[in-house]
Amino acid sequence: MRDSVQQVAEGHKNAKVAKERLQKLKQNIEVSEQSREFLCQAREEAQADLSRKIETIREAHTIKSPPCIQMKNVDGKQTASHKLPAEMCEVKEQLALLKEAQQAELQEKREKILEEKRRKNQMLLKGLETIELHKRALAQAAAIRKQEKESRLRNQQAVPKDDRVLALQKELEEIQQEHQRLKQIQSERANTSKQAAAQSDRETEMHNRRG
Repeated sequence: MRDSVQQVAEGHKNAKVAKERLQKLKQNIEVSEQSREFLCQAREEAQADLSRKIETIREAHTIKSPPCIQMKNVDGKQTASHKLPAEMCEVKEQLALLKEAQQAELQEKREKILEEKRRKNQMLLKGLETIELHKRALAQAAAIRKQEKESRLRNQQAVPKDDRVLALQKELEEIQQEHQRLKQIQSERANTSKQAAAQSDRETEMHNRRG
């Protein structure tokens, strides 16, 4: 009985622990959602910055150089020609960084999904184990209560039977006592008869002597 009560208590304790773990998992999921929002916001800002730079490069290509810029002695053309490859390199770097960020984000999403699945499976298994232990404890407690009830019923049924046995034993003792009393009476009567016969014989003998 004590083991069953202890198992029931452990079942409630395991259920409480599982509930706390579920709450913690929900909090972790909320934190992950916030991190994902921050990452998406950063990616959107990087894409917007990259779009602005690409637009700047396109405008640089479409702008027609004025006649004065085409003169060999003008330094502005050389400055623009040097600035354009630098912008292109920066755009390529931004694209590479953006690609890496996207790949990292995808990888992080995959890992989070797998981790979440693992946690859910573990929580499900632990929850099933807790439920199974709780069911076993309840079944054992019910079996013990049933045994105790049956034992009480057997004891209650055995009490009248014991009373009848006692009554029969008492009646048998009374019969034996009565039989013993009758034997004693018969023995006393037999002794009385013997004494009377002996007295009669003595009287007869004395009478014969006198005659």
